[in-house]
Amino acid sequence: MSPTPSNRRFGPPVSWWLALAVLAIVVLPGRADAQRVLIVGNSYTYANDLDQMVGALLREAAPPGGGVVETLRVAHGGYRLIQHAADADGTRGDLPLRRHLVTGPATDWDFVVLQEQSQIPGFPDGQPDVVDSLRGAATLHGLASDAGATTVFMMTWGRREGDATNPGLFPDFATMQARLAAGYDRLAGVGTAEHPAYVAPAGLAWERIHDDLGDAGADPLEVGSAFYLLYSGDGSHPGVPGSYLTALVIYASITGRSPEPLAWAPAGMSADDRDSLQAVAAAIVLDPESDRPYPWRGEGGEDAGADAGSADVGTDSGAGDAGSDTGSTDGGVDADDGDADADDGDADASAPDGG
Repeated sequence: MSPTPSNRRFGPPVSWWLALAVLAIVVLPGRADAQRVLIVGNSYTYANDLDQMVGALLREAAPPGGGVVETLRVAHGGYRLIQHAADADGTRGDLPLRRHLVTGPATDWDFVVLQEQSQIPGFPDGQPDVVDSLRGAATLHGLASDAGATTVFMMTWGRREGDATNPGLFPDFATMQARLAAGYDRLAGVGTAEHPAYVAPAGLAWERIHDDLGDAGADPLEVGSAFYLLYSGDGSHPGVPGSYLTALVIYASITGRSPEPLAWAPAGMSADDRDSLQAVAAAIVLDPESDRPYPWRGEGGEDAGADAGSADVGTDSGAGDAGSDTGSTDGGVDADDGDADADDGDADASAPDGG
């Protein structure tokens, strides 16, 4: 059965510049990078102001007098990459995302981080939503590359107890996470030798916490566990610890530096929890035995084994709780990540009105 989406509402770096430069700088192993990061996604991105969390981490790591860290988000509830692509390529006019990437005065992003809808990357090859996803990813990657930015796909996480709308594909967290990990590597396949694309594997960090609890003989699904608390109440969207863990993974993925020396954490988070989440992010991204490509490794994300196959926003400014130097763009849409329904060849799943 072909997927039938639903849209339930869900409540509420490139060179070292001189001292007069307007961009923040962080020194990476073997090179120096400025800090302008555009994050494009949906409610998984705007939940808990992920962009501002990333900005806070980058700003703390920047050398004194390094300039202004800029992080910006474009996010709508339930949005998919194919929809963002139509917003960016001119199909729908000169919308904000197009201005940020193509026509505006400040399109010189260092990184463009792309987040797909929460289920689609886990769908099988050739499934219509996957074809659209790859097509949207290729368009956005092309526009980001033309603007001089590096594309990084933000790997999301499996739902806490799997996905009841697609039980054949996603019966539990572990299965869903494995499919999503493969799907995000497939998305990175839109990269080329000249313009590679990469993955910030946030979902693998969530998986590490899940698996470590299991290995210790604890139930990861127990209410109040470190894994349980990564999620908000719906078991899908991130809670504050989940968003922080994701921000840490993005930080490490684009800089090649461990977040462990950083002091910043969301208001109310204990030092122990901060340190624990930082250690997980560092272990996943900086694992010396991993051959996963990252921008700071100078390796491409092409040949990931995939063939590529689309509404408006406003701006907010101010640091917010995360203390970033710029605000974000989200259009003010309070909607969920959007449900999609796929058939894995064994079982049919109907998409309910919920997320």
